[in-house]
Amino acid sequence: MKKINTLILLILISGFSFAQQLKYSKVKIWFDGKQSSQLATLGVDLLEGEYKRGIWFISDFSEKEVSKIQQAGFRTEVVIDDVQKHYRERAQQSEQSLERVSSVACGTSAPTYTTPSNFYLGEMGGYFSYDQMLNILDSMALLYPTLVTVKQQIDPATSIEGNPIYYVKISDNTNVDESEPEILYTAVHHAREAESLSQLIYYMWYLLENYSTDPTIQALVDNTEMFFVPCLNPDGYMYNQMTDPNGGGMWRKNRRDNLDGQWGVDLNRNYDHFWGFDDTGSSPATDGETYRGTMPFSEPETQALSNFTIAHEFKFALNYHTYGNYVVQPFGYLPDLYPADSAQYSIYGNALTQENNYRIGPPNITVNYVVNGSSDDWMYGEQSSKPKVFAWTPEVGLGSDGFWPAPSRIIPIANENIYANLMLPKLATKYAQVSHSESLNVAQLGNDFVYDFNVLGMDTTGSFTVRLVPVSSNVISVGAAKVYPNVTSLQSIHDSISFNLDPSIANGDQIVYIVQCDNGLFIESDTIAQTYGIPQPIIIDDCSNLANWSAGTLWDLTTEDFTSAGTSITDSPFSTYTSNDFNEIVLANNVDLTGVINASLSFDAKWVTEKGYDYVQLAASADNGSTWTNLCGRYTQPSTESTIFGEPSYEGVQSTWVRETVSLNDYIGQSIKLRFRLVSDGFLEYDGFYFDDITIETLSSGTGISNSPAAIFISQAYPNPATEKAEVNYNLTSAGDLFVVYNTFGQIVFEKEIQNTNGTILIPTSDLSSGMYTYCVIQNVGGRSKVGKFMVTK
Repeated sequence: MKKINTLILLILISGFSFAQQLKYSKVKIWFDGKQSSQLATLGVDLLEGEYKRGIWFISDFSEKEVSKIQQAGFRTEVVIDDVQKHYRERAQQSEQSLERVSSVACGTSAPTYTTPSNFYLGEMGGYFSYDQMLNILDSMALLYPTLVTVKQQIDPATSIEGNPIYYVKISDNTNVDESEPEILYTAVHHAREAESLSQLIYYMWYLLENYSTDPTIQALVDNTEMFFVPCLNPDGYMYNQMTDPNGGGMWRKNRRDNLDGQWGVDLNRNYDHFWGFDDTGSSPATDGETYRGTMPFSEPETQALSNFTIAHEFKFALNYHTYGNYVVQPFGYLPDLYPADSAQYSIYGNALTQENNYRIGPPNITVNYVVNGSSDDWMYGEQSSKPKVFAWTPEVGLGSDGFWPAPSRIIPIANENIYANLMLPKLATKYAQVSHSESLNVAQLGNDFVYDFNVLGMDTTGSFTVRLVPVSSNVISVGAAKVYPNVTSLQSIHDSISFNLDPSIANGDQIVYIVQCDNGLFIESDTIAQTYGIPQPIIIDDCSNLANWSAGTLWDLTTEDFTSAGTSITDSPFSTYTSNDFNEIVLANNVDLTGVINASLSFDAKWVTEKGYDYVQLAASADNGSTWTNLCGRYTQPSTESTIFGEPSYEGVQSTWVRETVSLNDYIGQSIKLRFRLVSDGFLEYDGFYFDDITIETLSSGTGISNSPAAIFISQAYPNPATEKAEVNYNLTSAGDLFVVYNTFGQIVFEKEIQNTNGTILIPTSDLSSGMYTYCVIQNVGGRSKVGKFMVTK
């Protein structure tokens, strides 16, 4: 173990006085028509920082780097003059709070992660000193000797300055090499990225402390072997510790003496997979922050991790870095080059980011940049000396966090990544998810919970079980559990399970049940809450005119795309939205929700905006427009735009129409306004937001369906959109009624006499044109039933 006095001597020898003279600033670099590749050739790592595609890049740079960037003709703007001082002062001012802040998908139940009792903030501006890290690894082995090994070197080779590179293994039989899937986590490829270490230590404590009480964690630990390399670059990390003991050190590379007055090699450009492919994805210049070294694996640190990886059979790896809130995957050395397993990478990546909503993709997608000689490219791409490893690089932390987030942000960032960390062992074992999009209301006593069973894990032995578990007493029975044997990885099965309600149920009663997915190792559960009754529409708008709206300067009708009536409403008809836009459209009349017990808004929507910078929000106001609250829907996501971070919004790409549903139950008993608002910045503009076929429905306690099992019910059409056929379930008071389908011109395109009081109607759609269709039951007594809609696509 290196002691502080030894560290001081080593750092003095390796250029401490020179480093002290360097001043670092947070700088915005404007592209002004130049390519990002031109900036990359200067040795700038575009993977770490804030990036606006084709417009600017923000990160921390030394005076020398800024001078080089300016000499290359780039316009620069200083954001923070002395960023190291900024990091130190922020660390001193920040309350060392353990509160959790997570950008989980809107409308979902965010898992609550209890901070491990053994986790604490370190002495280096909230971050661990190197000795503290070693002591923590020792404490883990002392407290949990049956779950974690004592620290060991990943390879007999040491770092360039002779420091061991340690790992620990977490599993149920720590001293036995079992035939279980192996998983790798690493941190601190780059010395100044201390949060990567903190979040990994946090996760390790989380596993250990919850093993005895959480069946899922116990199953994952018992059935996998998880390997942790918390500090791959000990020399660089300790160098920052000595130059900036209170945090904020800016050294990035390892501590190799390049024998020309320059120090260090970028470890994440030193791997042997298309190493040195060009001078854009890595730098040949020894003073560049992305200097790749003299040859592949020239550095003992990368050699050691290579040997360690070859000695194992890792299925997955997460190589943690900071910052940017995105996840990078192979390949990086060429733009638009995707791995042979790109479909798997996409599915796995979406699973990893399901909670934190990080951007994910190869470097040219996430930051429009190429990288060669990276850990991920080698781990996946090298398949002769070892099996392929599905590897990712999470860049954790916001742009405002920078390389040294405030102490109060250490735990929230760690919590943001617990779900992704736990997903790796899930994917390596038996794992499946149940996806569903149930309606807010249930309108009959006999129902079906419709879902998709998606197999994600690599291990498909045995069987999987999906079952419903009643919670509320009005769910009196559920159908038999569905068992899925002989499935294959990445298989998807569409299915349903029935459930029945108590005949004495009343309009507005809440129905609660749990859907469980049992893989034989652990059970994942999701709680479903619905309301009983048929809601009645109080507003129906097919968006064929603007009579119901008070529009801003640009919102208007368009014939570009629509779901019915030949028009929809958009923020920028036949054009992209404008720069620096702040444009809204407001429902002209207030929505009266007094005297109702349930209310919802639904509409068709599609959108394309610049994710992280431009967005649309749906909001409600209960005080006639003085204050507004943004609403959560099925398709909203927590915004990644800095001024509204975490707020529900529509941003990014949804290129096909979806049916959005938004609960208005928070406003029951009030009169509210509703609005859509588009906000854009001053740079890139896209097609914008479209909506069509708006319906607001309410449920009153004294109206709606009867409690008789024979009450009329017409289900939603499935699938929707349809191509060859659609199905509608029904439950009627008598036989002999007529089922009718209309097109948007009111013409009947399909009709069928209903012979039974309940059953399913098959609607052939192969001969129908693409578009929106309306269906209903015309009763012998009582007139026309409530209508439904579905789309046909070709």
